[in-house]
This record gives sequence, structure tokens and C-alpha cells, in this order.
Amino acid sequence: EVNFTGLALDKLFAYSAEITSNKNVSALGWNRKNPDILAAGYGPFEYNDQHDGLVCCWCLKNQEFPERFFHTPAGVTAVAFSVKFPSLLAVGLFDGTVNVYDVQTNGDKPLLDTEESLGKHTAPVWHLYWVEVEKGRDDDTGEVLMSISTDGRVTQWLLRKGFESNDYMKLKRILSKQTVQKRENGKDTKGSKSENLLFRTSGGLCFDVCPDDKTIYLCGTEEGLIHRCSVSYNEQYLDTYSGHTGPVYRIAWCPLAKGVFLSSSADWTVSLWTVDRFQPCITFASRKKPVFDICWSPKSATIFCCANEEAVEVWDLSKNTLEPINVILATQQYIFTSITYAPNSECVLAGTSNGSVMVYHIENLPAPTSESELLDIIEQQTNNVPPLEDSSSSVASHAAAKEPVVANK
Repeated sequence: EVNFTGLALDKLFAYSAEITSNKNVSALGWNRKNPDILAAGYGPFEYNDQHDGLVCCWCLKNQEFPERFFHTPAGVTAVAFSVKFPSLLAVGLFDGTVNVYDVQTNGDKPLLDTEESLGKHTAPVWHLYWVEVEKGRDDDTGEVLMSISTDGRVTQWLLRKGFESNDYMKLKRILSKQTVQKRENGKDTKGSKSENLLFRTSGGLCFDVCPDDKTIYLCGTEEGLIHRCSVSYNEQYLDTYSGHTGPVYRIAWCPLAKGVFLSSSADWTVSLWTVDRFQPCITFASRKKPVFDICWSPKSATIFCCANEEAVEVWDLSKNTLEPINVILATQQYIFTSITYAPNSECVLAGTSNGSVMVYHIENLPAPTSESELLDIIEQQTNNVPPLEDSSSSVASHAAAKEPVVANK
């Protein structure tokens, strides 16, 4: 034990209070102006277990009690602080509502909510993101709020006197590989059943906006596909990435390497992708558990962390692409549900199902790795991998994704 010099997570403390006790931590978000303030959302993930939710703003100065807290009528599913107005916190709820709170005030009444809005989501809002836009284009604040929901919509909200919305994208299911193969082999002449697939909506579970082009975003769906989309083009996807066999819970662009992103899924895996390849470059599987959340290191291009039911895992691809280099196991009392990197210190924070947010310090951090080191590893891995047996069908499904009409020439 003495000569062990590898990276390790050392638990410092946990943010928890009586009011958060046994509540599931469903979302974590940092204040964009004051990196000591963390918003945590609480609410169950299950449909059959719905009751009211809670949002807490935690501050480093006080681990025992939140600086601010707001009770919500439904479980909390997403939280995000505004960039332009650091005291505004957007909160997504299980019932499809989006609330905006001013965290400088106390009291449960939101400043704004979508309760009366025409564009209100009809299903849980899984992810929220504030995007800066050119002033005068749509509004006068220079910022819009984006949301994604199981109702199949990616929506833009303008904060005027109330909320005004329009949809960036209505997520449609695309033909599965099996359907494309059946059609090409001429077995599926009626086509009526599979025809319907084109028009069914697909539930959205997560998205992430491209760091170097704010008009481009990725979204992850219930059926396991990832779509690359543009805010200025709402008719169809720019690209579709297939590889996951279960719902995609989280997507994260790499902050240090252009065109690289991670996704985590209910299929027990995390996948690493580059924008120009429509299948995963590397797939990581360590435990037979759904992977709820992932986050990249803000300083090292090859390090990321993920949270699954059993563990928080730290991966350093420069050391190992097959196994995490450090693992913290959950206890019998809780599972891990969410994870985030602290913006201003070498810490990782993990939410649990029993209401506490664990704060771990990263010890013995190796020297930061660069974009080129990550790209080298990807290059190595993708060139060593024998082509997948069904690569032809995935090409077909990719073609079908882009031009569904010509699938049945």
C-alpha cells in the first residue's frame, strides 16, 4: 500500500441535510459565476414513485445545510444555472414543467414557469442548457434556454415576460438495421408495420451543445441512437451514431479535444466517439450496471469519470483502455446516480440515491494529457479493431437515417 502512487479518490465530506435524507440526487449543476455554488436536484427516476421534488444550492462554506432550497411540485430531473444571469437557476421537472428560480430570494415560488405555456413538455424534462445567442436575433438577453424531453422534443425557450417556446427538433425514430436488411432482401413487401416507424417519435433523454459551435448539438434517445443536429435545421438529423443497445443517459463533448464525445447508456457501457465515425471508436464496459452519468476532466484530455449503480469509476485512457484506474464502490445503503467535476479544484462530486452528494479529492493526479495524446489513442484503437461483421447493415441504416424515402427503391 505504501508504494502505491496511482491516482486515488479520497472522500472529503458529503453535502447532506435532514431535508435531503433518502431523496434521490437526480441532477447536479455548477454556478457559472461562482464555482463554489452547486445546485442539486432531488427526485425519483421511476414513474411509479412520483412525489414532490427539491432543489438545493450548496456552498463550500456550509456542508450541513443548503444556502437556498426550493420545494417543487414534481420530482426534479434537471438543473442549470444561467451564464448571463448567474442567480437564475432553471429546473426541469418530471411532469414536463420547467421552472426558473432566482436563487437570491427564498421561497418556493419560481420567477417563471412553463405551467401555462403553449409549448409545455408533456413528459419529463431530462436536460437543460443555457445557450448564448447573438443579441437582437431572437431576444434581448443574448441567451436562450434549451430543453429535451421524453415527449420527443428539443425545445428553445425565450425568457420574455413569460416563456415563449419553439422546437429545435422533433425527434423521429429512424428505420432499424433489421428493417433495412429485410427491405433489401425483399422480404418486407407490405412494409406497413415498419412504415410506421418513420413517424413514431423518439424520446429524448440528454443532449450536449458543441463547445466550439453553439449551433450544433448531440442528443441521446431512448432507443439508443445519438443524433447530431443543428439549431438552424429542424427537418432532419445531420448525422446518426449507432452502437448503444439501450437508452443513452448522458452525452458529453470533450472540452479539450475537438470533435470527440462520450456517451453513457443503460446497456452497461460508455462509448467514445469522433464526429466523423458513426460507430464507437472505443467502448468501455466494467460492470453489468446502467451507467447514469459521465464527466470529462477539465484539465486532462484522456481522463473521464462515470457513475453507475455500483461505483464511481475514474478512467485514464493513457494508462488503460480496458479498465478504470480507480473505483469507489457504493455501499448497501445507496447507489450512485450522478457525477460532476468541480470547476475550480481537483475534486469529483457524486450524487447518491440516499440524498447525499459525496465530495472526493483526486490524489496523485498524473501530469495532464493533451488533445493529441487522446487522438493518438483513438487512432490506435480504431485501426486495431477488426471491422464489425454487420458494418454493411449499419452503413445501410446510416443511409436510411439520412434519406428514409429511398430505402425501398
